Amino acid sequence: MTDARQALLEKARRAIRSAHLLRADGDYDSAVSRAYYAMFQEARNISDYQAVSHITEEATLQHISRAEQFLAAAKGLLKA
Repeated sequence: MTDARQALLEKARRAIRSAHLLRADGDYDSAVSRAYYAMFQEARNISDYQAVSHITEEATLQHISRAEQFLAAAKGLLKA
């Protein structure tokens, strides 16, 4: 994984951590905003990754799996 893609992944992870903290504090609007931002960062990561010509099926599935994990985390925020 390139440094740029790693940086986008870390941004997404920080956004999810922030979303959990905001939800715990009762700030649901901001929690959803952070969760959305996490999904946006991972979508950028996937988009940037697909621009590379030598993508393997396994790597693509890993990105989709990570996007699904972020979505599950965001859904968990809404179940509070």
